[in-house]
Amino acid sequence: MTYNMRRIQQKMAAYPKFKILSHSVFPEYDTPQVLMDYAQQMEADLGNWNFVTGSREAIYDIAKYYFVSAMEDSTAAGGFLHSEYFVLVDREGRIRAREDDNGNNIGVYDGTSDYEVGLLIEDIKVLMAEYNLATKKNDE
Repeated sequence: MTYNMRRIQQKMAAYPKFKILSHSVFPEYDTPQVLMDYAQQMEADLGNWNFVTGSREAIYDIAKYYFVSAMEDSTAAGGFLHSEYFVLVDREGRIRAREDDNGNNIGVYDGTSDYEVGLLIEDIKVLMAEYNLATKKNDE
C-alpha cells in the first residue's frame, strides 16, 4: 500500500495543494520517530505526506468516518486488522466517489490494486482540475 501511495505522490507532484494523510493502526509501536523512520525508508516526500498516530481508540474511531475498518483482532498479524482502502477526501472534508466498471457508486480504492490506484490518480486529477477551474472563475 505504501508503495502505491508513493506512486500517487509522484504522479501528483505537479499539484502543490495535493496532500496525503496516512494513519497508523498500531500506535503502541508507531511512535512519531518510528513513523518518520518508515517514511524515510519508503522515500516519502514529507512536504505533502503526513504520517500520523494517536490513541488506538481515536484511530479506530476515525476509520468509521472514512467508511473503512480498523480494529483489534487477536487472530490477525500484529493483533489488529485494517482495510486496504485509500479514500479521496476533498478540502471540504467530503469523501469523493466514482462509478465502478459496473455502474456502482464507490468511495474507496483498493490500495493494493494497480488498476484501482490508477483510477484514484485519475480522480485526483479531476478534483484538482475542478479546484483550478473554480479558482480561475473567482479570479475573473
